[in-house]
Amino acid sequence: MVLLEKLKDEIVITPITLEEAQPFILKHYIGEKPRGIQKIYGVYHKPSGNKLVGTAIYGKPRKQATTVVQPEVSSEEVIELQRLFLEDYVNTKNIESYVISHTLKLIKQDFPSVKVVITFADEKAGHVGSIYQATNAIYLGKGSEKKHKYVYILRGNLKALHNLLQNKPYPKLQK
Repeated sequence: MVLLEKLKDEIVITPITLEEAQPFILKHYIGEKPRGIQKIYGVYHKPSGNKLVGTAIYGKPRKQATTVVQPEVSSEEVIELQRLFLEDYVNTKNIESYVISHTLKLIKQDFPSVKVVITFADEKAGHVGSIYQATNAIYLGKGSEKKHKYVYILRGNLKALHNLLQNKPYPKLQK
């Protein structure tokens, strides 16, 4: 709990423009703007002089991405965490988990019809979703594009979605 209080004192998360986020989009390993952006949150680090140090970008998922949560949720009730980027020099423990947790709360406020947030970890880039695992995201397995699928349930009792969890332990990084 002390760690969370420290992060609350050091980090401010607020909506920003695409123009403000552009440098972080280019630094992300994908290096390009995602399609269908709906909300961009900037991560400001007080100890660095209230400097913008990262972004979390949410948007409309591709149609095929929403099939992993249908028919329990319609495509209008799903948003995707499309990009998360934080500068490496912000060496604050658990900052990624904190940013995800805080932005999920903001999504819940900003998009009252959204029930599910979906996100992916790209195995081709060496990712298995360790950050999502640390935030207790629901793991739905691996898709055909070698991407691990994770969801967060923001509202609703989606028992069918929880049942998809059976026998799907979190993947581990290959060493």
